[in-house]
Amino acid sequence: MSPYVHLGWFVLLVLIPTASGYGTGAPADACVTMTPEHNNSSPQTDKSPYTLEVKRSVDDNDTMQACVKGKSFKGILGQIRVEGKTDPIGTFNDTNLPAHTKVMNCTNDDDSVTHASTADKPDGACFVWKIHDHNCKHTLQFVATIAENKDIYWVELKSHVFFIAGHANEHEGTNNGATAAGLKFFTFALCSLLAVVAGTVN
Repeated sequence: MSPYVHLGWFVLLVLIPTASGYGTGAPADACVTMTPEHNNSSPQTDKSPYTLEVKRSVDDNDTMQACVKGKSFKGILGQIRVEGKTDPIGTFNDTNLPAHTKVMNCTNDDDSVTHASTADKPDGACFVWKIHDHNCKHTLQFVATIAENKDIYWVELKSHVFFIAGHANEHEGTNNGATAAGLKFFTFALCSLLAVVAGTVN
């Protein structure tokens, strides 16, 4: 057999494992399950070192920042979903992405984010996301699979739930939710007191 044939087989065997790790982004097949197809590896079942957070952009109520915190990571597939659903909604900004990441199309254009290479992405990397359905009244979540490396990854991590537009503040944190509940109780109590006073005067 020609030495060139041996060389060709060697190159093929070296490239196959590299390609199967999807070093340039998650495959379309993972859009729903969010499970990597890494050879001979399974998702982690212990507590993840990563936390997903969503915060409102200062100058636009319909734009949020979806962030990954905890430590650096190599791989990601991230989406904003209606709580309990699997279809991504909204779009990610493709001009203001963390280094070595990119947008991808799952159900619609730019509705998901993934890695563009296996280079480390920094702790605190944030993706800018925008809603297009201004009448959306559903609770939403940032859902992502995060890979520390090819063999160590956590599937479908989830942020706290949030609303868009004027409803978001009540669900962006425990303190804000407690404040909103307190205001509702105060309003109810005040109205009840006024009703009693009015009845006494009459």
